Amino acid sequence: MSGAERVLCETLLAARRGNRQLPLPAADWAAFDLAAGYRVQQAVARAMGWFQDGHPPAWKLGGSPASGPACAPVPADAIFESPWQLPAGFAVQLGIEAEVAVRLRCDLAPDADMAAVWAAIDCLYPCIELCDIRLDAQQPLPASVQRADQQFNRALILGPALRVLARPDWSALRLAVQDDGHEIFRGEGCHPYGNPLHSLPWLARHAAEHWDGLRAGDLIATGSWSGIHWAQPGARVRVELDEFGSVEMRL
Repeated sequence: MSGAERVLCETLLAARRGNRQLPLPAADWAAFDLAAGYRVQQAVARAMGWFQDGHPPAWKLGGSPASGPACAPVPADAIFESPWQLPAGFAVQLGIEAEVAVRLRCDLAPDADMAAVWAAIDCLYPCIELCDIRLDAQQPLPASVQRADQQFNRALILGPALRVLARPDWSALRLAVQDDGHEIFRGEGCHPYGNPLHSLPWLARHAAEHWDGLRAGDLIATGSWSGIHWAQPGARVRVELDEFGSVEMRL
């Protein structure tokens, strides 16, 4: 790794191990590209000992048509069931995103198309992604640095599993986000890609190139429908996803 990559990796590890936010190190971040961000992402995962067998059990997907897809692997100890109580000292910042997660019933090949993606899905879940930014900067962090910081992922909280036989009409899916009973977001068909499964073929290629692919049983959070909402400690957050059900957590 380059000097900037090593410094960023060490900073992110110190922030995670100390559950604190640290200043973004001084470096030429304009020259720090996405490939470097993913190298740091992997180095942090190895140093934290998340994937002893080399296989991430879950993934966070993100991005948009304008920026392109983005992802980060998620360790098993960051996946929880609703309703979930956030433990003390678990996160510094409390970002909430409403998502649909999927679990695979079979391996997904790196050349998978959308038909293969749908055929590989075992079930869907209403999902809350808890986000936590480990770096403090005076301006928005570059996309490459966000990749290095695991795309800000801290945890995935799952509602009940739902097996869907017919492909959903994603454009009609309604959702609402509540913070202590107050509705803070309501939308319909508002995933950035329209279809939240859009980036799974890309993820299958990425996972095969950088890890050991996507396997049966893997969980994938497919991107935010609501954008990110910064909540306060003690708040009860609830996401309702139409016929997909609901998921909630206490911060």
